[in-house]
Amino acid sequence: MTDRRTNGKITTISARCDDVDVDEAADLEKAISATGYGTFNVLLLIAALPAAWTGLFDTTTTAFILASAECDLQLTFFRKGVLLAFPYIGITLTSFMWDHVTPYVGARNLFVVGLLLDTVLNIVSTVVDSYYAFLAIKFLSGVLVGGPFSIVLGYLSEFHSAEYKAGFTRWAGLLVNVGIIVPAVVAFLVLPLTWEVEIFDRRYNTWRIYLLICTTVPLIGLLTASTLPQTPKYLLEIGRTEDALNLLRTTYAVNRWMPADTFPIKKLLARQDAQLSRRSLFKENSEKIRLALYNTKQVFSGPYLRTVSLLGFLQFGSMLAFNTMRLWVPHMFKILSNFDAERWTEDRPPTMSEMLDRRRTVPARDYLSCPDFDDICMTWTINAPVYQKSAMIATSAVTVAFLAGIITTTKFRKKILLLAGFLLSVVGSFGSNWAQAPLYMLLLCIAIIVTTRVTGNVVNAVNADVFPTLLRSTSLNILTTFGNLGSILGNLIFSALLNLDSLYGFIGLGCLMFACFCLSFLPLEPVKPSPKSLDRPTV
Repeated sequence: MTDRRTNGKITTISARCDDVDVDEAADLEKAISATGYGTFNVLLLIAALPAAWTGLFDTTTTAFILASAECDLQLTFFRKGVLLAFPYIGITLTSFMWDHVTPYVGARNLFVVGLLLDTVLNIVSTVVDSYYAFLAIKFLSGVLVGGPFSIVLGYLSEFHSAEYKAGFTRWAGLLVNVGIIVPAVVAFLVLPLTWEVEIFDRRYNTWRIYLLICTTVPLIGLLTASTLPQTPKYLLEIGRTEDALNLLRTTYAVNRWMPADTFPIKKLLARQDAQLSRRSLFKENSEKIRLALYNTKQVFSGPYLRTVSLLGFLQFGSMLAFNTMRLWVPHMFKILSNFDAERWTEDRPPTMSEMLDRRRTVPARDYLSCPDFDDICMTWTINAPVYQKSAMIATSAVTVAFLAGIITTTKFRKKILLLAGFLLSVVGSFGSNWAQAPLYMLLLCIAIIVTTRVTGNVVNAVNADVFPTLLRSTSLNILTTFGNLGSILGNLIFSALLNLDSLYGFIGLGCLMFACFCLSFLPLEPVKPSPKSLDRPTV
């Protein structure tokens, strides 16, 4: 039964059962609160987790095959950097469009389509021999990472009331970030092996098998995502109010172990203009784009310009260092493990830049006299401990970032974490090259990765403190774009510098981190906008 009040903004839409009282009505937030928190929410998280992990796999697995695939894909240092940067290019170029697509398609449908496409892309990546074809696949993976897989936490949060949302997001974020660790563990178990099999007359060596194994994550995600429900909010917005109420009843029954017909909410209140299916897709998105452009203009003008510029630079530096070092450390230390110590004649330990020189490695012994040495691909010895250390690095970054998120409850603590994080990253950047042994080099590189992960999270937390609610989402999207640009430029520039002298790369990174450290001293107080700046454009 539908009961409309034409003189107001609220319409009462009820899904009625003859044997229950229909006098109790509530809005969506109250109805979700009545479902509680329990088994349904946990099962929902488990089913959605592979979708979130798929995005992390798409940006991480390439880092572990650079040494193994060097000859097959004809990889130079710079080509490797481009390969690592391309997913972030796909993210940056297309992430803006997903906010306009999701309300009309539904997050669950995006998950299914995205996981299906990602599974196909990952399988194709295991059979290509062309560097450019592999590059195109990584770009398309980045497009998917910027869309379906980035909205998992947002999808899950729509099943939680305000009482549980913050705590759930924190712990769910921890489980999602564990996905950074898994590719390193799989690499440790698979890549040191010398497997070679034929599948459908196609030769699969170890790095192709590694990618094929990693494809099981989106494949499992495709199966589990097919069981996910649409969110109550989405169902309400497209006019399927009875389905939304039935979903809430099911959630209530599973969480509280009570019969579904005892759910206390019998009617849902919905806005008349909330049904997206009754409005023009073009008109709706035109208004959203116009509002987004207006908000962006506000953020980059008036009292907000200084704040967004400062936070943007700090996020740019944090993500440049984090996503450059975490993706390059496995390959760099693979080269270090191939260093030819027998031919080192100096009275001092070699520096990292000297150990990364391809001419000083064991595989280079037979090619030193070749005039086209730089064009020769090296067959590296794949040592399992390198990937074991990569897993430890990822575990440290996830754990420390989670613990830092728990304690960053005051402005003072956030300021201290920013200063300490950037200071340690400066020490790690300047010290890595001259450490006395690979172990110390590794520890200093870990310091860069862990601390910049923390500073990136702190910058996002500060953003929530200093920007007004109406502009907070826009400013966060801008900071994310700055971070993605840092990831792109970091991998491109660092790879080019590695080809010249890795010392330049670490010195440049140290200078950037020192600039971030100095800027962290500047005060960041909540911006007090003029009333005019918060006016919305007429739509």
